[in-house]
Amino acid sequence: MVFNSSKTRSSGPVLRSVSPSGRFYGGVSPPSSSGFASSTSSSFSSTSFFSNSRQQHHPHHRSASPTRVNLFTSTPVNQSFRYSIDNRSVSPNQSVAVSKPNKIPDSRRRCMCSFFFYFYRWIGSAQAAATRSPQERNTRLENLCWRIWNLARQKKQVAGKYAKRTAKRHLLRERARLEATADMSEDLSEGEKADVPGEILTPTDSSKGRMSRISSVDVFENWFAQHKEKKLYIVLISLHGLIRGENMELGRDSDTGGQVKYVVELARALGSMPGVYRVDLLTRQVSAPDVDWSYAEPSEMLNPLDTDTDQEHGESSGAYIIRIPFGPKDKYVEKELLWPHIPEFVDRALSHVMQMSKALSEHIGGGKPVWPVAIHGHYADAGDSTALLSGALNVPMVFTGHSLGRDKLEQLLKQGRPKEEINSNYKIMRRIEAEELCLDASEIIITSTRQEIEEQWRLYDGFDPVLERKLRARMKRGVSCHGRFMPRMVVIPPGMEFHHIVPHDVDNDGEGVRDDENPQSPDPPIWSEIMRFFSNPRKPMILALARPDPKKNLVTLVKAFGECRPLRELANLTLIMGNRDDIDELSSTNASVLLSILKLIDKYDLYGQVAMPKHHKQSDVPEIYRLGAKTKGVFINPAVIEPFGLTLIEAGAHGLPIVATKNGGPVDINRVLDNGLLVDPHDQQAIADALLKLVSDKNLWTRCRQNGLKNIHLFSWPEHCKTYLSRIAACKQRHPQWQSTDFGNSDPDSPSDSLRDINDISLNLKLSLDGEKGEGKSTNLDAEENSGERKSKLEKAVSTLAPKSTSTDKVYGSGKIPTLKKRKYIFVISVDCDKASDLLEVVKTVTDVGGRNGSSIGFILSTSMNISETHSTILSGGLNPQDFDAVICNSGSELYFTSSASEDKNKLPYALESDYHSHIEYRWGGESLRKTLVRWISSVHEKKKGQHDGEILSEDESSSSNYCLSFKVKEPTLVPPVKELRKLMRIQALRCNAVYCKGGTKLNVIPVLASRSQALRYLLVRWGVDLSKMVVFVGDSGDTDYEGLLRSKPEKKDKLNRRRTVEVGLSKARVSIREAASSNRNATLFSVDLPNAQVYRNPSALHQSYLEMEKRFKVYVYEEGEPPLVHDGPCKSVYAVEGRFIMEMEKSRTKFRTYDPDQAHVYFLPFSVTWLVSYLYEYNFDVEPLRTFASDYIRLISSKHPFWNRTSGADHFMLACHDWGPLTSKANEDLFSKSIRVMCNANSSEGFNPAKDATLPEIKLYGGEVHPQLRLSKTLMTSPRPHLAFFAGGVHGPVRPILLDHWKQRDPDMPVFEYLPKHLNYYDFMRSSKFCFCPSGYEVASPRLIEAIYSECIPVILSVNFVLPFSDILRWETFSVQVDVSEIPRLKEILTSISDEKYQSLKRNLRSVRRHFELNDPPKRYDAFHMTLHSIWLRRLNLRLT
Repeated sequence: MVFNSSKTRSSGPVLRSVSPSGRFYGGVSPPSSSGFASSTSSSFSSTSFFSNSRQQHHPHHRSASPTRVNLFTSTPVNQSFRYSIDNRSVSPNQSVAVSKPNKIPDSRRRCMCSFFFYFYRWIGSAQAAATRSPQERNTRLENLCWRIWNLARQKKQVAGKYAKRTAKRHLLRERARLEATADMSEDLSEGEKADVPGEILTPTDSSKGRMSRISSVDVFENWFAQHKEKKLYIVLISLHGLIRGENMELGRDSDTGGQVKYVVELARALGSMPGVYRVDLLTRQVSAPDVDWSYAEPSEMLNPLDTDTDQEHGESSGAYIIRIPFGPKDKYVEKELLWPHIPEFVDRALSHVMQMSKALSEHIGGGKPVWPVAIHGHYADAGDSTALLSGALNVPMVFTGHSLGRDKLEQLLKQGRPKEEINSNYKIMRRIEAEELCLDASEIIITSTRQEIEEQWRLYDGFDPVLERKLRARMKRGVSCHGRFMPRMVVIPPGMEFHHIVPHDVDNDGEGVRDDENPQSPDPPIWSEIMRFFSNPRKPMILALARPDPKKNLVTLVKAFGECRPLRELANLTLIMGNRDDIDELSSTNASVLLSILKLIDKYDLYGQVAMPKHHKQSDVPEIYRLGAKTKGVFINPAVIEPFGLTLIEAGAHGLPIVATKNGGPVDINRVLDNGLLVDPHDQQAIADALLKLVSDKNLWTRCRQNGLKNIHLFSWPEHCKTYLSRIAACKQRHPQWQSTDFGNSDPDSPSDSLRDINDISLNLKLSLDGEKGEGKSTNLDAEENSGERKSKLEKAVSTLAPKSTSTDKVYGSGKIPTLKKRKYIFVISVDCDKASDLLEVVKTVTDVGGRNGSSIGFILSTSMNISETHSTILSGGLNPQDFDAVICNSGSELYFTSSASEDKNKLPYALESDYHSHIEYRWGGESLRKTLVRWISSVHEKKKGQHDGEILSEDESSSSNYCLSFKVKEPTLVPPVKELRKLMRIQALRCNAVYCKGGTKLNVIPVLASRSQALRYLLVRWGVDLSKMVVFVGDSGDTDYEGLLRSKPEKKDKLNRRRTVEVGLSKARVSIREAASSNRNATLFSVDLPNAQVYRNPSALHQSYLEMEKRFKVYVYEEGEPPLVHDGPCKSVYAVEGRFIMEMEKSRTKFRTYDPDQAHVYFLPFSVTWLVSYLYEYNFDVEPLRTFASDYIRLISSKHPFWNRTSGADHFMLACHDWGPLTSKANEDLFSKSIRVMCNANSSEGFNPAKDATLPEIKLYGGEVHPQLRLSKTLMTSPRPHLAFFAGGVHGPVRPILLDHWKQRDPDMPVFEYLPKHLNYYDFMRSSKFCFCPSGYEVASPRLIEAIYSECIPVILSVNFVLPFSDILRWETFSVQVDVSEIPRLKEILTSISDEKYQSLKRNLRSVRRHFELNDPPKRYDAFHMTLHSIWLRRLNLRLT
């Protein structure tokens, strides 16, 4: 993208392209890496050629527009000016006057044009030199200081919010403990607070080397002797990243890191253990052109590295990587984008486990199914799928977090990043909810360190260390825990393969001893690749191996090395930072770290002392460690926080001493190995001192090396697996409870047993939870479809899906084998409706059309009602219960198969599937859960007592059952959301699944692993019903478990649904605003917010519109561009409103900003026209650089994002207070004619369209604040006003000359000045005058209008074509006087004719509207920031998108 201007006012080099990270610089130097100086530049202070009468009060340059300069005008230009050249002041002795002759020859005209062009250019260059004056430097320094103060204030706010969150979490925990203890009747003595039963500690005489692992040889030998013949089947799940057994591409991206290596080596090690028959590592199959073909292989066997163990393990079939296809086809996606596809993986994985269970039943099970002894999920995404899979199979779940979402969220919040941005980038809330579900469902949580338990897991609602000890003590005594459960936290450090490691012998001089058997063996190629960087390769090597991520803290390491001269003289530094071809191809974060390191190398002149190889293989890593040991080097891990630190174990195994962060797992590792030093990762000097100490002290280095080699066996994979298997064996095994399972009807080779292949039909039945049917006029985008059309559409869809053959009769099986197995297709009706009539309409349509095909189609009805309510509903619609093969009731907590009608009319024709209850009863709280929910209902009533007098929630005993607690919701708007209820249950160690049903009028609480989707999976596990035969019918929306019924949707369809939701919300807002505008609403509804209704056109409509805006309005801010031209603006000048708006949208945590563009109503172009003028304008009356920048910026965002092209910019807005905002907007035709332009210069004669454009009030701030004399005070309100009217200002524009010609110093009651004498105070006159003249100048807008409001001086508006700010909602005639320009000679007559009563009314109203024109920090409701947003909101409401 080429920037056309040949010069800029920046002293740095001109950048003419987009930076590698996609940031748009727009012709100025990029911000420096040292801070925010470049992003906080203030406007340049200079004197305009066209002098301004307010010059002494606001020296900021107000540049004249090119349209204002006409060299051939009959009106003389007679203005004095000053400029400076080389700090010398020059004042012309005479003014310049130009008049238009009657006729000018062409040659003379060209000569005059050339003269004036160079004359004005000379003046512009002189003024450009003036900008480098001390005054301008002071202004820039003030601006910088203000921003530093603002950053410090924001940091303090972040710390305060963190303290509040911590205190709130602590309070909730204490309350939960008290309630839980009250429920558990027996108190606990100190002796009962011991660790969990069955834990065997390492016997040792000292704390040194102690680890929470089982290490007794006798215990293990006995255990393995007992369990060797069991032939266990274990399933591991790790979804993201690229996983293969050999040549792992570690460091390829952030998803392919240490976790990939961990799970592969764990699977390989478990597959080699006695008693383990098979290990399956389930991951995603990736068939993408940009990755290796091996990741598309369906399966891969992991060959054991120790081939001598075959005889020992006998029949063991080993370990396999099973790649399951799910998610986007032919595309490798990052882990944050896999969440919508989790249900698809669960169903395909379930199909694989069922097939493997059948196969193993023939090999080792004696005909009985062999279920996994445990399913182990790694990371949150795999944990979420593991919870669903273990629930469907009813087998124990194990979970390893690797990295936890809440801890990451806390760290990012401390950095001041908005929560919405964090969630948008990392899907952090979805990740946290998955980790909470893992706590609900897991038997064991495996951690690498004790720190992970004490500092990270304790942040979660579902885990409390104190309550966990109490529950364990009660379990040890055999006392009831009253339905409370807590997962077992076990510390098992990761293992490592040591068989291939041969520590490099080092002599006293630091030279490695060569292999005696092969003395001529060449050095590995990676050694020469590293050594070529060094001028002295014999020096000890400081080795760091990590990806270039900010949290790895490599920049601090380079700084420590560069600033410590003794360390530089003694050692070299090697940085192994993954593989790269081009820095520009890396992610912006990784590229930023690498560029920072390169700059530091140059800054400290570290050439010849730092190695940064671009490529290495996984097989090269051991050789790199050997090289470090050969040179008597040191390995360092300086990460800000390290969850474990596998590289530290690898380094220790190769005889390398370590320096590591004291935050996280390295503490435990160093306690065991005792082979290095721990440091504060933020203390640069401490890092340098520790490295220098190890490098310089040979005795210390040798001792650390020997300690590491001596103790490293404690971290071997066999040790890890022994502990791992003993913990799993201690779990209470729960497998399906039925005696036999018929697999005869399932296809073992079918790859499509997935709910993804279950066709879901979004019926668009107007049955959403938001209740659009209740409105007088439907606001849905499909409102044109009547019920008949919808029914016809549904019938057509069902007919298309139904098979054509009708020859098969209905066949009912005998015994407990359900008819479902005999069906070719199964229609599952899961439409959630508020009314039974709506449900019956759908059921009749589906059954009528499907029933035409005979017995080949079966039907399942899935509802939130109990069986009695469901049966009554079926009969009320004239349907036969035998039309359905199965009924899922109570939101998935009960499953029934229909039976033949009984002679006993009181007996319902349904048979309860009792095995299903044993399948879902895991961790069901029962009566204790019910008591807690009853207490919760009482607390809800107490909190909402002032808002509602009656009951909000009540227990519904008639609808409840053994595995479903039902409650009636009488006021859905007052009940807390599901997330809050789940949180309350989790902090009391109660595990459940809460579902709001029937439009929020009913609450069902069921077992944690029960749901309507899990009930469908149960049919596969129990009866072998093929999931691919199912067609699930759902509505637009439904109960809060609605998402679980949907197949994983393509991203495009998901985005379309989100955009649809946005438009539906706007439709609802329009309806509510129209109703408020047309009805005679009670004034008390809005009197609190709008106490003076007289000043508003329709206060009721405004109040409703503002509430709708607060509820719905979302703005997406484009992230492209760099400060100061983008994402920054002036905050202390006449154009301060422009900068303050940008700052509030960018830096503050306004709830109106969204980081999900598909949920946005409007899109903000965050460039500052004021800064464009300050940095790009050359004082040659050429605004083309400004237009070029705006045009290029729109070209950039329209090429990277689809949003501009989707509407031609109609839902985008720019904001500018500078006079040249309209000119800049002409850079793009759509920007000018279609986009929302928020302008101070709102001149309707220059293209400003009030229907789509909004007026921005021009507010001048001194030092970021209103002038002290204009602040609201009693003195201001009671000050005498002896003057009738007042004005002081320069003569420019068409209106001011007329005003001054008639009233300049003509009347003592009306002081009118061209230039106010220096001994007089401008604001004193405003405060002492009843009226203030506000004439337009060159442009229609002026800060004088807002200053008149502040000083309570009634504005007298003298303007043509000026669209006043907020004039679509404010009645300006109630607090101002508007006089036509032709009436200027009669001004005194007009003002004196205003009665005192009328004047007092105007003044009261003026005081009422002041808050709408104030800028607050932080913003307040109805202030200038929010009123500007409301103006944009109204324009967006007028825009209807299809």
